[in-house]
Amino acid sequence: MLKNFFLVAIRNFVRQRLSTLINIFGLAIGLCCSMFIGMYAIDEFGYDRFHENADRIYRFNNRLGAYNELIPLGPYLLDSHIRGNVPGMEDITRIRPGDVMHLWMTDKEQIHVGEDIMLVDTNFFSFFSFPLIEGQAHQVLEDPGSMVISRSAAKKLFGDNDPVGHTLYLLGEHPVHITGVMEDFPRQSHFSASYIINHEISRRFLPDFIFNHWGSFGYYYYVLLEQDAEPGQVTETINMIFQEAAETMSAETVFGLQPLLDIRLRSERIAWDISTHGNYSLLMGLIAIAVIILLIASVNYVNLYTAQSAGRKKEVGVRKVMGATHRQIFWQSMVESLVTVLVSFLVAMVLVEILTPLVQQLSGKPLHITMLFSRHALLWLMLVLTVVTFLAGFYPAFVLGRFQPASILRGGQAGLGVTGRHGQFINLRVRQALIVFQFFCTTALIIISLSVNRQLNYMLSADPGYTSGDLILVHNPQIEGQADRFYRLKNEMEQFHAIEVVSAGMSIPTERVGNFTNLMIAGEDNEIRCGHINVHEGYFQAIGARLLAGRFFDSGYGTEQENLVISRSAATALGYQQPEDIIGKEALTPFSENNFRIIGVIEDIHYYSLHEIVIPLMFTTGDYQPSYGNILVRSGRGQLQQAIKDAESVWDREHLDYPFDFTIIEEKGKALYIREEQTRQLLHAFMVIAIIISLLGLFALASYVMVSRTREIAVRKVFGAGNKQILTMFANEFSLLIMISALLAWPAAWLVTTHWLDNFAYRLDIHYGYFFLATAISLVASWITISYHSFRAAKTNAANALKYE
Repeated sequence: MLKNFFLVAIRNFVRQRLSTLINIFGLAIGLCCSMFIGMYAIDEFGYDRFHENADRIYRFNNRLGAYNELIPLGPYLLDSHIRGNVPGMEDITRIRPGDVMHLWMTDKEQIHVGEDIMLVDTNFFSFFSFPLIEGQAHQVLEDPGSMVISRSAAKKLFGDNDPVGHTLYLLGEHPVHITGVMEDFPRQSHFSASYIINHEISRRFLPDFIFNHWGSFGYYYYVLLEQDAEPGQVTETINMIFQEAAETMSAETVFGLQPLLDIRLRSERIAWDISTHGNYSLLMGLIAIAVIILLIASVNYVNLYTAQSAGRKKEVGVRKVMGATHRQIFWQSMVESLVTVLVSFLVAMVLVEILTPLVQQLSGKPLHITMLFSRHALLWLMLVLTVVTFLAGFYPAFVLGRFQPASILRGGQAGLGVTGRHGQFINLRVRQALIVFQFFCTTALIIISLSVNRQLNYMLSADPGYTSGDLILVHNPQIEGQADRFYRLKNEMEQFHAIEVVSAGMSIPTERVGNFTNLMIAGEDNEIRCGHINVHEGYFQAIGARLLAGRFFDSGYGTEQENLVISRSAATALGYQQPEDIIGKEALTPFSENNFRIIGVIEDIHYYSLHEIVIPLMFTTGDYQPSYGNILVRSGRGQLQQAIKDAESVWDREHLDYPFDFTIIEEKGKALYIREEQTRQLLHAFMVIAIIISLLGLFALASYVMVSRTREIAVRKVFGAGNKQILTMFANEFSLLIMISALLAWPAAWLVTTHWLDNFAYRLDIHYGYFFLATAISLVASWITISYHSFRAAKTNAANALKYE
């Protein structure tokens, strides 16, 4: 019996070649998209799961009351107060990425060897499950000057020689001894580094303020909870200890715990994260899109199969007369659905293999088809195929099984009762409802895609408060003579016509501000927390900052070390709405016993992306070593490449062992939005796919509708209807369905788009014109799709259609 089912299915496929190809092609595309999205989801959900105690590890998050901003940082002092004093907390560790401080290393003889550095506690390797090739996890970082390097770093620096026992120099002058070698960090770790160093060495070069002040938030804290510990109770105890120890900070600081396994996908609104992260809402959206595309492809199958059912009425009638039961007819149809899905799955596998390089480029992930062969992935894949088979085959099987043979063989349409005229009416309405569903999904995807594109364009073109074009960053190694070298390089570079200004600063645009402090106006009770950046003369001109009131730092006015330049938001937070009103005011900060005088106010600068709120800033100037490391070179308009060559020639004259290491700020700024760019590309691709599948189904369905209404069209023509009227009639019928789908899609698209835009600190409002544009695209695409069949039907010779009536 089963063999017969398959033989009949194959004969029907051959007989209905067009609809079979459309069904297989549509389902294959849908399955292909679903498999890619499945691989993407597997990769995203796999982050940090390799740690042995991943389900018990949490990270501190800190909500600063001043800005209501969530950051994953805590002060150095907190560790000694909570270690061993919090019930339910088994262990704790801290890390501090070296890139915040622009750390680098050298072997003193050859070249600059890397900035991929992380400062950690001694228990780092016993806390996390990063495998060591050489060394013991509990001993390898015991010495304050010890370091573990990755396999790749060891290969790069020492070839096949054993690196353990060798010495490198942090910042070119602080010796660190290699005591172990680790495997390269897994790609699915939310942080990574090639050089892991005991953080106690940083006391040699970081200011005491970082280690002794509760307001210095510079460390990422991770805690391991006991098996039955309650995170809420642990959090409450930590906050209680902090409030007692740091009374001045406790009013505006609240700590919380975030599960390690949530960091990758549930950190959208967390600023200062240790690395780029994913987006849970986006991932759920992609999964929803995969489901929608599969549903659209399944709807195509249902629509085409039920449209063809009238043509199979005699086959069903004869089979029932020969003894076939309702159940056999039902399972015959389900087998046809199963065969179609299996063939589509094989085609989808081929498409996945072919398109993998393209999708890897779009998603930025090393996706591969083997990811689908794990035990859990295979179970999900089998479930998807089963569900698609059921969705595509159940209703058509039900329709065929209900045909009444007596009525069919007497020449009836498809039997009486459920499958007579009433049944035809129900089938027609079902097909119309499915068309509405298809274009509901398609129209919503168009609106969402256009909105994503608009928001991304806004972010890329929005004014960040500085001018990124024609600006490069040159890294100045922090070795002996760094300050003198900066001034020499500045004087020589500015002699070139292509270079307009050269300066330096502790923080640069496209990188987060690394230092925070408190600021208040003398005699006023209005203390605020703001970012602190030490800069040199010409810094604001180099980055293209806009002066709102007062002036920039200028050595022509004498010493400037007791003066401040602040940003607009800092002035506003201090209670001055008009920038000029704060000029000349005396200001107090905790890192200096002397008062500062505010001499200038600049427009707010987004040092990082528009995902995060702009922070108040204060700028000082003076001989502070970390501020010499970032040399900013502003070229003349359109002369960037020449300026790079000129700057490199000056660098070469220094005869350093370090290469000319530069970064183009504009390119670095665009990299901040790479995730949004990938989102846009994926959404555009899925939007096009959804439209194609919907139109394929509409094209085939229109063909069957026109054939089934040939006699109706002929009668209308006999009574005087022209070709234009026939075309208009069909266009109006399908247009009504598209309009209904659009009206349903609008609120759904609005909800999804609003939720997505909430991920941005600075966002555009929804453009309601896109709702009408998406509807117009759907209408025009449907008109083009059905116009061919409508025109053929309108040109039909009425005499030929009615000669046997």
